[in-house]
Amino acid sequence: MFFQSRPSTTQINFRLLIAILTTGLILLIFGAIQQFPTSYGFISTPVDDSWIHMQFARNLAQGNGFSFNAGDPTPGSTAPLWTVFLAFPVLLNMENVAFAVLFSAICFMLAAYFVYRLTLVWSDGDNWAAAFATLSFVLSGRMIWAGLSGMEITAFTLFSLIAILMYSQRGMDWQAAIWFGLASQIRPEGHLLFGLFGVSALVQIWSLEIVKIKEQKSQLFFKSLRLLIPLGVYVSLCLPYTLFSLFTTGKPLPNTFYAKTGDGFVFRIDVLKTFLLQHWSDNYFLGLFILLGIPAVWKKTRPAVLWPALLVLFYSFSSHGPVHYGRYTMPLTPLLFISASLFLSKCLNHLSTERRRFYTTVVASLIIIGGSVLLPSWYGRLKQNTVEILQVDYEIAKWVVQNTEEDDVIAITDIGIITYWSGRTIFDMAGLVSPEVWSVYEVSNPKAEYTRLLAKSGAKYFAGYSQWHYGLAKTGYLGREVKSFTANAKTILGEQTAVIIELDLPYSPDGSHEIENEREEMIADSIYLAGFSELYLEGDQKHINLFWRSETNLSKDMLFSITLVDDGGFTKWEQVHAPSGGLAPTSYWQPKELVKDWVKLEGLDDVPAGNYEMIVSLATEEAENSSNQIFLMDVQLP
Repeated sequence: MFFQSRPSTTQINFRLLIAILTTGLILLIFGAIQQFPTSYGFISTPVDDSWIHMQFARNLAQGNGFSFNAGDPTPGSTAPLWTVFLAFPVLLNMENVAFAVLFSAICFMLAAYFVYRLTLVWSDGDNWAAAFATLSFVLSGRMIWAGLSGMEITAFTLFSLIAILMYSQRGMDWQAAIWFGLASQIRPEGHLLFGLFGVSALVQIWSLEIVKIKEQKSQLFFKSLRLLIPLGVYVSLCLPYTLFSLFTTGKPLPNTFYAKTGDGFVFRIDVLKTFLLQHWSDNYFLGLFILLGIPAVWKKTRPAVLWPALLVLFYSFSSHGPVHYGRYTMPLTPLLFISASLFLSKCLNHLSTERRRFYTTVVASLIIIGGSVLLPSWYGRLKQNTVEILQVDYEIAKWVVQNTEEDDVIAITDIGIITYWSGRTIFDMAGLVSPEVWSVYEVSNPKAEYTRLLAKSGAKYFAGYSQWHYGLAKTGYLGREVKSFTANAKTILGEQTAVIIELDLPYSPDGSHEIENEREEMIADSIYLAGFSELYLEGDQKHINLFWRSETNLSKDMLFSITLVDDGGFTKWEQVHAPSGGLAPTSYWQPKELVKDWVKLEGLDDVPAGNYEMIVSLATEEAENSSNQIFLMDVQLP
């Protein structure tokens, strides 16, 4: 039937349920004790992303709307409803970090209750099947980690479980649609969830009615119209944030989707294997029976079988790896536990009463062992992850507060805790809240694109990882490293060490540079040398700054040559370079813009002592059209 009756709550074994939930609560409390970093004196989280939501929530509560940098609207929050929840403590003049952790823990406990409820429905009231599934859930180290992460993981788990339960009991009616809609506002994957169950509801109507109404085919159409009501409810819940996204970025989904899938969808078999291994290893014993329980779930609610497969495949195409222990697919964990529990319970029900009691105890014991053996490692991860975020990202935030002005713009990699504690305006190098970064995925020279974007943002410092963003920071041309922070290990950070660089970019926000020796000499059609610096040392490295200006847009990337010529006119040393190490190719120059070309002079120590002329010229095929070689200065090498 399309609409099904609701099972009586008297089927629940409350003593058994309370015992399991109490176990889960104790395990959560023990994890929270492990998580608290006494040396810092405040509650923190094991992942930087939770602070992103808290920053959005604080701005929302303070009247700045959905913005990360106050007053700059952006759909950077993938969990708008979670953001709204976190805004409430701010309205009460409270910090929302403790609330975020507490709320994610409460959602964990409520999700455990609905694991029990959903298993009862699918098992036709089998309390032991429900107990097996719920016990494995509260013993899952990954879900305990999620419950103390301050993230929306357990909230999406909870809302999706309620939605699936409502669908299993009532079909796709307006009440189920409410929960599907709320789930999609906790995580955008909820759109896939609703679409899957919505299509299933339509197929169910057709498969049940098409045989009965061969003579009255019009009834099939009208029965299908029933789904318009839940569809309308769902759309009404999702439309506001979708319209907000469209108006601010021109795209319907939150920024994160486009930032993390900017290089397209590619199937990665290694990612799929990792996801599958993670879910099997949530409980070593119960994981053996997940696939065997699929027929029982399929018989009750077919889309509940397709949902885990769909989500895992989606992230196998769209992600480079399971982020934060596979947090995007963690909400599938209870469904997989339920599947295995239904199979085991069905097997036990074929035994005699006396044997069933014995083997039920054995199964419960093995579930406890299968989950418990993993708990110490998850508690260790929870503590270590939290410490790493504080040792690097929080320390960066403190440095920023102490060493920068309030109106300075900071370009950063991990945007959460740094922004939350520093209060600075930030430029997000990952594009989660700075959608202009998406252009990096569309160009052949992403380093040059990042450099142009950094200049446009007005950022004064960069704080992040050297290897990230195509290795931009490690090129040596971004600026001067002023500080570094290193964690005692790398379990959750992108790299173990993060650096702070005082930016010295080829392009200045106001279009000007201080020029030591001004010059106005054309080196090629429309390209002028505007000046240069004297030869100088930085550490053991010799440098020179050249300043260029182009009168027009240039379509090609040109190279320049610097040579040392002796008194006899012979070239004793030559170096060909791209402007600023390739960060400012000529195709990126804007008409009449002054471009600083910071040049490392390599190998000068091998040049014999003497007096030389330093000359700059074009070194590409355009050199044939070059007006001349430009004399820069006399150089005396010791």
